[in-house]
Amino acid sequence: MRRVALGAVVVLAIAAGTYALGAASGDDDRAQMRRVIVGASTDDDTTYDKWVTVECPDGMSVIGGGAVIPHGNDTPGVALYWTAPYNDHGTDGWWAAAQDTKRGSRRWLLQVQAICSDGVQSVADPHGSLAPEVFSPAGRTPGAGG
Repeated sequence: MRRVALGAVVVLAIAAGTYALGAASGDDDRAQMRRVIVGASTDDDTTYDKWVTVECPDGMSVIGGGAVIPHGNDTPGVALYWTAPYNDHGTDGWWAAAQDTKRGSRRWLLQVQAICSDGVQSVADPHGSLAPEVFSPAGRTPGAGG
């Protein structure tokens, strides 16, 4: 019986401490990390080389992203050849590029999404990986349209 009472006291003490820490830290919406997913797409046409960018809202950093060619099986030969984060003058985002290698006549489009969050600080990688703005295939400049 003594163990049960002691266990109940320990559980109550932990719960009270957790509540107190939450109240002291200002546990409200401002203390929450926010995540936003933003997207964009190219025109749905027969252009053989396409690329598209999407930017995070002001004050948010890109933490992930990707690209897709919807219904790609309808356009054999369309290949995604680039998908990467970028930073353009302090604005984070994601961009992707694809090409219809068969130069067919079917319409297709490329879609991209960026996962953005606030409260994230970007730092240089001490192991020497490339910074996001370095990812520019074929001399293209991210954010310049496409």
